[in-house]
Order: sequence, then structure tokens, then C-alpha cells
Amino acid sequence: RYDEGQSNEGAAFVFLGSASGIADGSPASAHARFESDQANAWMGTAVDGAGDVNGDGFADVLVGAYKYDAGQTDEGAVFVFLGNGRTGRPVVAQQSRGDLTPLPVQPWGGSDASDSFVVNLTATHPNGRGRVKLEVEYCPAGVSFGDVSCGSQISAAWLLVAPPGSSVQLDEQITGLTADTLYRWRARVLRAPATVTHAGVTSAPLPPHGPWRRVNAQSREGDVRTVLLPEAAGSLMLLVGCVALYGLNRRRSG
Repeated sequence: RYDEGQSNEGAAFVFLGSASGIADGSPASAHARFESDQANAWMGTAVDGAGDVNGDGFADVLVGAYKYDAGQTDEGAVFVFLGNGRTGRPVVAQQSRGDLTPLPVQPWGGSDASDSFVVNLTATHPNGRGRVKLEVEYCPAGVSFGDVSCGSQISAAWLLVAPPGSSVQLDEQITGLTADTLYRWRARVLRAPATVTHAGVTSAPLPPHGPWRRVNAQSREGDVRTVLLPEAAGSLMLLVGCVALYGLNRRRSG
């Protein structure tokens, strides 16, 4: 019910975080403000992270105005504000099943494999034509990136990005993980000249790279869970079956 030119138009405010948290202040110190510009629209009744709607690697925001008029009185509306402020090059960071079936896994979902999952990222090259690789860092849930308990992996081959406006899909299977365990990950694109694969040419020890990306642009946790080992899952099912039979026999004898 915030008033800013219109009575009860409502608003949503964005305050930027930092290593020390969010600074104290008032709506005047917000980094951004979204208004309905319509009286009694009640914008900001609900707000949420939208994930990465346009796949450009930046988190987007949803803001609801439950009494907004757009053809019908008080019909309500939900607005999507793009974190990049425009439609950028697609990044589309995803996680998919560890059995190499090209099916995406939702945040906190199961990888359908006991020791692996796959990271997917769309890559471009700033020079238009060049070579790219994928670097992935993965950590147990609740562990900060860069911790000694984290692992990292770089794809083996340099893939060619050729103009105009081209991109390639990078897929990296992360293996050797612990069964029935939750992981978090981030990925970035390494870049090199197109000639890096020629005989006698090697890439720099620390090649140029893009920013780290997270599934849904870190609007929600991008964790993925490995599943139980097949033998453990079978034992669990057997135990459940035995308990069910025991309960059934008790009811019959009673």
C-alpha cells in the first residue's frame, strides 16, 4: 500500500547485499524501486526470485500486484523484471541427470545416479571465433566455494565457437561423488584462441574466463542430490517390505 504518486499503488524495493550484510536505511536508499503507477494496485503484495527467465545468467525478479487493472477491474498481475535489464546472450546454466540422459534436474532434485551429475552451460566467445572449455567447482551442501573439501573439473577438449553469433553447448559429467549426498556447484567458461588446438600451440596456464554461473542464477539453490547405491536402495526396499508384512501379520493375529 505504498504511496508514490498514486494512493496505495504499492512498490517493491531492492537492497543490495554485501559481505557484511544489508546496510541500514530507508526506501530512499534502495538500489531499485518497482512501482505500479496505478492507484490501489497494491504492488509488492508478493515478491520472489524468478530464477533466470531469459537464460542470460542473471537472476530475475517477480513482483505481484493483486489488484492491478489491465482490462478488468482488480484482476491482478505479476511482473517480471530482468536482472540484466535487457536480453543478453543466453547462458542457460542447468544440471541434468548423471546417467547422461539429457533430462534436467530441478534444484535439490535427484541426479538419478549414485556418484555423478552433469553440468550444462551455453558458451560464446567474446572474439566471435575461438575455443571454449567448461570449468566446474562442486562442494558438499553448506560448504563455501573454494574450501579444501570442494572438487573441481575442467572439460578435456577445446570446442570451437564460430561466428556469426554462434554458441556451443558445454556438458561436463561430474563423477566420483558420494551416494545419497547433496552438492552445490558453480561453472564458468574458459576461453582461448581458435588456434589453441594446432600442433605446437598451448593455452595459457590460467586462460581467460567468464564469470561463475549458478543454475537459476543463484536465485534459488542449485544443489543436486546423488541417489542411493542400487544395493542400498534394494536393502531399504526389502526392509520396508518386511516392516509392512510384520504389521499386516499383527493385524491379522489381533
